[in-house]
Amino acid sequence: GITLADGSTHARLTARGMVHFDGGQEVGLILLEWQNTDILVGMDFLVKFKKQLTVCGLNKTVEIIDSKPAPAPVLTMQPPVVDEPAAQPNAANSQAPNIPAQGENGKPPAA
Repeated sequence: GITLADGSTHARLTARGMVHFDGGQEVGLILLEWQNTDILVGMDFLVKFKKQLTVCGLNKTVEIIDSKPAPAPVLTMQPPVVDEPAAQPNAANSQAPNIPAQGENGKPPAA
């Protein structure tokens, strides 16, 4: 059987055939239909000819265009994000602020 583009599987008469397209030729599986004079070729021919099928519903067009390889993934070397707790003063290292003592009248006490 063969699997069609919609995922359905059917028993059909097939043969190996040669397709001439865009100045090249490739051999692959073709589907022979007794009630039709057209020959149906599989999606594997798009791969062999390095083409892709583009369908646009907006413009109502179907095109076979050159296929471009997908770009390689970009690897980044970023360090993982780590949530750090807010800095807490260390009691052993903290010092009390140097504030002079004040007397009753707001002036330093007499020594």
